[in-house]
Amino acid sequence: MEPCDYIASLPSKKIRNFAIDALDIWYKVPDTALDIITYVIEMLHNSSLIIDDIEDNSTIRRGMPSAHMVFGMSESINTASFLFAKCLQAILKLSSGAAQIYAEELANLHLGQGLELRWTFYKECPSEEQYMQMVDGKTGGLFRFAGRLMKLEATQNKNLDVDDLLTLMGRYFQIRDDYQNLGSKDYALTKGSLTDLDEGKYSFILIHALNNTRDAQLRGLLELRSRTGGMTAEQKKLAMTIIGRTKSMEYTQNVLKELQEEIKNRLEELEAENKLGEPNWMLRAIMSRLRVDFSWTSYIL
Repeated sequence: MEPCDYIASLPSKKIRNFAIDALDIWYKVPDTALDIITYVIEMLHNSSLIIDDIEDNSTIRRGMPSAHMVFGMSESINTASFLFAKCLQAILKLSSGAAQIYAEELANLHLGQGLELRWTFYKECPSEEQYMQMVDGKTGGLFRFAGRLMKLEATQNKNLDVDDLLTLMGRYFQIRDDYQNLGSKDYALTKGSLTDLDEGKYSFILIHALNNTRDAQLRGLLELRSRTGGMTAEQKKLAMTIIGRTKSMEYTQNVLKELQEEIKNRLEELEAENKLGEPNWMLRAIMSRLRVDFSWTSYIL
């Protein structure tokens, strides 16, 4: 468990834990079941972080060495796999149907990750629709998984369906992360400078830039990146210059603003549906905390 304990000890926003607490305002899940759900989501998140860093060749996690850079790749993979078994043992203590939800959402997590890995390996730039499909599995999966388990164990509002809201939140969370990676100096201090350009993944911004330019320079930079395993500071600066010409940062800002509005509208609908009929101030606080500073358009090396 040491690689897991190490990852869990690193600074984190704990957004998923806060989301569980926020949903419990509606569902009122018994304490024992709520503890199990919180534990499972936390362990699956830790497992995904360990595996993601290995698959992305990422050496930094939250400003510290990734788990496999401390404990080695073999032990880290074994720990991440062991957590799946630990989570299943916990899930079996919940109501009938929890194991089916676990199987479905665990499959969605791997399918989402599989899409991203395929695009990176074969250098296939996906469409925005394909990107959203990936995010709905990989990032939205844990949010949705928690919501489905809580609905199963709920003592009130058992017919309240939050899947759409949590899927939207997953999209916002991932696109926000993509935007921060290329647009936030604070992000660079903890994760590294423009690491999405090093790791080979197709972020939302990069997808828009590639699909809206015929400039061979950006594709050339990405091809060289795949051979060398990263970009130099000069190459990153040129890539950001090209991304600037496609207005991809500004486009992403607009998408994030639209998602904020969609989330706000869906949240208001759910607040009207729940028995108490009161605003869910905790969910509103989460979205307020995740608001992005749009005063800059790109990170300058």
